[in-house]
Amino acid sequence: MEFETDLKIGTLGEQTFSTWCSAAHLTSNRSLEEDRTGWDHQIEFPYIKTHLPRDKQLSPIQCRVQVKSTQRRDRKWSIKSSVLKRLIDYSYPSFLLFLEFTNDPEPVVESAFLVHIDKSIIERTLRAIRKNDTQKAPKELHELKISISYSKKRKLLVASGEAFRDAVVTYVPDGDITKYQKSKRQAVETVGYGEGSYRMQFQISPEELDKHICAQSIGLSKEPVEVRIL
Repeated sequence: MEFETDLKIGTLGEQTFSTWCSAAHLTSNRSLEEDRTGWDHQIEFPYIKTHLPRDKQLSPIQCRVQVKSTQRRDRKWSIKSSVLKRLIDYSYPSFLLFLEFTNDPEPVVESAFLVHIDKSIIERTLRAIRKNDTQKAPKELHELKISISYSKKRKLLVASGEAFRDAVVTYVPDGDITKYQKSKRQAVETVGYGEGSYRMQFQISPEELDKHICAQSIGLSKEPVEVRIL
């Protein structure tokens, strides 16, 4: 008896990753509303072993992961900016995990790529959102897409939970998650304000502003408002 093909590659990827986490002694909490939360799994790591008293033990690592499953090999994906914004605003590490499945009748993961939501992606995303918001008819964030590419540089050594766990740890210096959080928050708050940039402040009284708007609206003036730089 022959059946029509009904491959649910996304479901297969989710189940595969859940199995990975269990095998690597990681606790995976699934999101029931990925479209609203921007992530599929929230991962909790065990405590890192230490010779110090337990009250001095570092806080355990946590991260969020969105899993993308595919049988393509072009290695790029358009991600909703609403999803990326959620991952950016989360103070712990955030990742996109791309699982490349074989084209066999019973597909298996052939390669896995872990993309960290780093300063580069943060900057690209926030810039795109700001540009969109300045348009006359801005798109909703779920309609605004950001292209994310991944290469062999992001490939896990093996497609397994242990390889995933070890890769995540490399982004957390000395396993200190609080240091990571401070660094990420600083990146979010300062991105786009590199060397050579500047900020400008100006003041205008309510009376002057009202007068200018009224004059412009009825065509009595086309001159720009006078601004005093402080």
